[in-house]
Amino acid sequence: MDEQPLFDELLRVTAALGVAVRIEPFETPATAGGGSCLIRGERLIVIDATAPLPVRISALGRALSELETDVVFMIPEARDIVESMKESRRGEGTADGVDGGGLVTGSTPPARARASGRGVRRRR
Repeated sequence: MDEQPLFDELLRVTAALGVAVRIEPFETPATAGGGSCLIRGERLIVIDATAPLPVRISALGRALSELETDVVFMIPEARDIVESMKESRRGEGTADGVDGGGLVTGSTPPARARASGRGVRRRR
């Protein structure tokens, strides 16, 4: 399958799950091309617009692997990506709450994200 339709399918799945996706150029490129975070209790997936398309696909697949995707139909190629990311997450573990792209995942408190110098910054 071509990469752009696959990326579009992964975006469709996130929309079906009610998860917002922001695709913006990062000031400092993340090595993983993006990831997911919690802002005010809501899941947000951020993707680096300047990352190559295969990297954006991996970042979106990795973020989707953290969600309950069994309730949404997706084409087999997209399901394969999400499932392979789930398998790699099981092997690596994310006990510290920070994914490979430096974004806060899971239920890590915002204070921990600020203390590590990575993650979401709050406006004051």
